[in-house]
Formats: sequence, C-alpha cells, structure tokens
Amino acid sequence: MPRRSIACRCGGTITAAGCDRCGRSMRRAPEIKRASARSRGYDRPWEKTRKAKLEQDPLCEDCKPVGFIIPAV
Repeated sequence: MPRRSIACRCGGTITAAGCDRCGRSMRRAPEIKRASARSRGYDRPWEKTRKAKLEQDPLCEDCKPVGFIIPAV
C-alpha cells in the first residue's frame, strides 16, 4: 500500500528524503537532556532562601502592582 503524501508549508510534497521543493524534513531535532535541579544550583541553601522569601511575602510580586492577588510559586 503506498504511503500517503504529506503537504509541506511551502506547497511541496514531503517524502522520506524531505520536501521536494524546500528540502525541509519532518524529523524533529533530538531532545537535549536537561541536568538535574541539584546540578543546576537548586540545592538546600536555595530551598531555604526560597521558603523564607515565600513566608515573608506569599503573593506574586509581578501581579500585586496590577491588582491581582495570586499566591507566589
């Protein structure tokens, strides 16, 4: 059974090799693995600082001036 052709944004037809008009491929770029939160600096001292800040001011600082009362996260 023949494969169904897929239309590209440029108006061409996408085949296994790519678009016959612009060369665009339907394959996604490989995902880059993200480092763990700990290795990115979110360690125990950061958690303590975050907790203290949220206890001191539990509302979103960006939303307060506009008049919204939203809990900070």
